[in-house]
Amino acid sequence: MGERVAKLISLDFVRLLKLLEIFQYSTIFFLITFAVSYLIRKSKNQEQTAAHTKKMTLFEKIKLIAIINLEIFGICVLFFYIRKLGLIIPSIPSMMSKNFKPYTTLDYTTHIALVVVFVELMPHFIERIELINHNF
Repeated sequence: MGERVAKLISLDFVRLLKLLEIFQYSTIFFLITFAVSYLIRKSKNQEQTAAHTKKMTLFEKIKLIAIINLEIFGICVLFFYIRKLGLIIPSIPSMMSKNFKPYTTLDYTTHIALVVVFVELMPHFIERIELINHNF
């Protein structure tokens, strides 16, 4: 467990590169997701709700996208460290059987526990996403 704690708090060159990679891919996936969802919304010709009918200026749209992108980066960094915190606790099944390969289901659990629950608990983030949804 001491080794996992040391890995949690280390900030070496590789960790900085990982943070850079998180920023890179969070930006890429945000832009891809934004573009695909835009095309889907346009193809379904969804109507805007009355609460979001105010037209945004180009500057406001760019500012909103930049804020959301930085929030996504922050969420990704938080997910990275939340995952590391969770991994401090050893796998119980691996202690029960030497044949058990630990952490094979980690992706599924982190996607559900982190992405769905965490983001749903951030109403300001969801409101910004809705603003994008109704202004593009």
